[in-house]
Amino acid sequence: MKVSKKEFIALRKAISLLAYYDSDRAAYRNGRGFNKRDSKTGHRLANKDKWNSFDVVKALKLARRYYKQLPPEIKENLPKHLAY
Repeated sequence: MKVSKKEFIALRKAISLLAYYDSDRAAYRNGRGFNKRDSKTGHRLANKDKWNSFDVVKALKLARRYYKQLPPEIKENLPKHLAY
């Protein structure tokens, strides 16, 4: 999937923010950050310097799954097909 530079930057910010929200690594059900199933992958992406195309696709899926947790300034720059 092709994403623009602006969309890619927003996607990186989204994953980093979700990882920040998930500081407990999904140890507790708090409705913040990644769930237990996605926590390891989300943190791996947030800490990875360079993403390959597989990473971008996975990040897009995660951003869609957790879209409601993201602030408007990130949402507005994500690929438009992620919006609900």
